[in-house]
Amino acid sequence: MFSIIIRSRQKSRFKSIPSPHSTRFISSFFKHNLESLFASDQESKAVSTPNLEIKSIAKVVPTFPFYKQYSKSIIPQEILKKSQGEDPLELLSSKKSSYHDSVRNRPGLGSLVEIQLDDGTVDLGIVKSTLGGLFYEGSDALSMVNIKGEEVRFNISQVSFHLFKAISPKPLRNLSHDENNQRIVQLLKHLIKCSYTSRFNDRSLFSMAQAWFAKENSPVEIDLQKISEMIQRYSNQRQDKSSRNEVSLFAAHTQIVNDPINWMAIRKPLDNHNDSLVCFKYYSNSYKTIEHLEKAMKINNTHLKTIADDIKKCIQSGCGIEATYADSVIALLKHYVLYPHLGLTSPIKEIWKHITGSTQFTPTDIHQFLLKLGDYDIHETVKPVRPNDIYSKINLDHFSFLREPTNQKAYTIPSPDNETNIAVSLEKTRDYWIFEIHVLDIASHLTPGSKLVESLLNRVSSFKYDDKKIPLFDDGVFSGFSTNTTDAITISLQYPLDEAVGWNKAELLSINLSKSHNLKMVSIDELNQLNEDKSEFMRLFKHSSNNNLDGDDEDILKSCFKIIEIWTKRRCSQGAISHSLPFKVVEGNESVDHTKIEFVKYLHKELSTIVSEYVIQWSEVKKCPLLIHSQSLLPSLQDEIEIDPQRFSIPPFKASSYEHFTLFSNDQGDVTLKSLICGEKYLNKEIVTTQASPHVSLGLPFGFVELINPLNDYEAIVNQWQVINILKQEFKYKQGFNYKLNNALQDFKLLSDKQLQQHYDFNIAPLKNFNNSLQTSNKRFKKLKWLSTKKDDCLLF
Repeated sequence: MFSIIIRSRQKSRFKSIPSPHSTRFISSFFKHNLESLFASDQESKAVSTPNLEIKSIAKVVPTFPFYKQYSKSIIPQEILKKSQGEDPLELLSSKKSSYHDSVRNRPGLGSLVEIQLDDGTVDLGIVKSTLGGLFYEGSDALSMVNIKGEEVRFNISQVSFHLFKAISPKPLRNLSHDENNQRIVQLLKHLIKCSYTSRFNDRSLFSMAQAWFAKENSPVEIDLQKISEMIQRYSNQRQDKSSRNEVSLFAAHTQIVNDPINWMAIRKPLDNHNDSLVCFKYYSNSYKTIEHLEKAMKINNTHLKTIADDIKKCIQSGCGIEATYADSVIALLKHYVLYPHLGLTSPIKEIWKHITGSTQFTPTDIHQFLLKLGDYDIHETVKPVRPNDIYSKINLDHFSFLREPTNQKAYTIPSPDNETNIAVSLEKTRDYWIFEIHVLDIASHLTPGSKLVESLLNRVSSFKYDDKKIPLFDDGVFSGFSTNTTDAITISLQYPLDEAVGWNKAELLSINLSKSHNLKMVSIDELNQLNEDKSEFMRLFKHSSNNNLDGDDEDILKSCFKIIEIWTKRRCSQGAISHSLPFKVVEGNESVDHTKIEFVKYLHKELSTIVSEYVIQWSEVKKCPLLIHSQSLLPSLQDEIEIDPQRFSIPPFKASSYEHFTLFSNDQGDVTLKSLICGEKYLNKEIVTTQASPHVSLGLPFGFVELINPLNDYEAIVNQWQVINILKQEFKYKQGFNYKLNNALQDFKLLSDKQLQQHYDFNIAPLKNFNNSLQTSNKRFKKLKWLSTKKDDCLLF
């Protein structure tokens, strides 16, 4: 089944594709997921940044070195004795702290504050006295007891974190001055220790929180309270004192400030309009920015020197930069102008040294340099978007591609048996069509009353055994098939509007999971009404007499057909032997109209070759192994020849295997959502052979991978349904259970032969044996029933 969607922003420059109507359906399959990681070179040069003035931003200092010395500190015994064994965190206010209160109020007596001085010094303390008056930047209006028990004066502009009235002053009233200070020191050290423990135990949850809010191209302003609640909810330390709201807020703040690759924590300058309130803005970096920063931080000196030389030549000659990683380096410089975190300076120092001969620089210096390079425009900055309320809710849906279904209309393309497992969508941007091919989870939109289920139940509904009628399937076995949303494996392609370049410049953006709950089913007859001539199917169209498709629907489908037709011509020009439309699909049945089936078969064939071509290319570029024929669940093969499906010339080889899905780890070894390919079927046995590689005859230079197969039997449905369900389980966070990726996939490794064999023996083999037994019993029952009807004819057995 395919969904087809177009967004029109300007007049089409693609003359051969009919111009869409003014009203279009905006696809959101990739609106909040990871497609930006595979953006084109043209897009990668634009970095979305918050609309902030450069001159108001000071350097951001990491705080980990300061807190690390206290993370494992031991509280002196004399202090513990004086506190009579009380939990140091009991000093915190009994009223649950809200970060929103901290944003709306000035620091007062009992507030927890973190300050950063101009020299980079960090300190933490509890406000003990206020000196009255309004708190303006230049006035020493506050006094706190810091972690060393010393009283320190500071002004409001130095505050980098604030929890309003974190402690209640009542427990301190009857204590002496020194005892008060000792209790505060005890509290601060314990707070640091607990927050350190929280960050260590729940470190993977911060990645989960970012995946919840982050967008592909724009930084997102986030709510620290929301992240804190999310961490607490899914943490396995729920009953531990480190789950206190104050500890969680402080841990989230510390994590964000010390991770400039993924987050930003920007302090707004004070003014009289907000009465000198402490105002912080926390942002999740866009996925595109994260990818560039990760690359730039790992470039070695040799590459940096080459990039620096090319940049200097570019400034002198005005030509473009073609050095490897240049886009990532420029993205890093742009990001540093916005967010001058000391953790980002290492590669900048090297590149600056190669360009200017000096290792000293400021954000203003970087900004002036980018202006000379002609690759920075302060007016180009984009105000960050706020997360929609839907995305901010804490519920049990996980990640954008599993969490957010699209509400837009989607169209399906049936297979010749009138079932469907494939879809396309087409979305128009300023310079490109976004052409998406979806391999649908047919089980998620099957209904118990469908023809497929009906034929299955008629075939194997029940059998008699010792005068008892035993159903093969429980009454509710198909109830899980029918859902409000349909899951799909989505391959997203960027296709130029210019027909002259077409598929020669097309790029694969991403492979992900997506979901939709507004699918429009399109029948074979309706598709054939859009195709008057099967060989030149875009020459003439006749209006659909079926009310299921309106004018907009027809335009969208015709546009997709045109792109597919152009693909056919390109494939045939590359030496394809088999390029004609399929004929006589159903042999020996004169009642079947073959002309109506041929066009649908043609669409499936072309779409499968498109998927194969770009999935293989993508796996090569991203260094991700294809998952087809990747693991064997059977005992060791008879020979030990290692075959490479990518190679054309390999020894004759034949073996049984099972397809398998997996996830891939990033450079840090963390399993992420960036790279994900999975086949249509899970553990579906097939024969792998080197004798019949079809890619040459199809005009595919890189090979052929079949991801699209008609689903016309119960076993195929179950196999595909397992793919989506198992992937979902790997990403699901259960109440009181730690982040699943951290426990199950953090150090992902391919399963050993022994593990695979055990998995097969305990999970697959019993099901297969049970199914075979049921099939055998059913056949015997039918034969006995048939014989029983013939007993009047004296048939014996």
